[in-house]
Amino acid sequence: MSNKSYPSKLKQMSNLFSAATSVAKDVVTGNEVFVPDNIKQERMNICLSCEWYDQEQIRCKACGCFLEQKTSYTSQSCPHNKWGFYKNE
Repeated sequence: MSNKSYPSKLKQMSNLFSAATSVAKDVVTGNEVFVPDNIKQERMNICLSCEWYDQEQIRCKACGCFLEQKTSYTSQSCPHNKWGFYKNE
């Protein structure tokens, strides 16, 4: 497990609000909300080997997000740009 600490509670709340807003926007506009299972698994595999990964909580210490949820959404991205960008074609 990484020795890095989580962002402040205020920053984590801001990140959560931004994530919820972007997911809600996808829902309202009719955009794809969830990535396919194989993309979610690719994202999780990247996270599992990342220095920011908290194995005990399955969270990212860079943003504070819970990764089992974050990796599911098309609008979400890695704070260190390790996932690349998902484009549904």
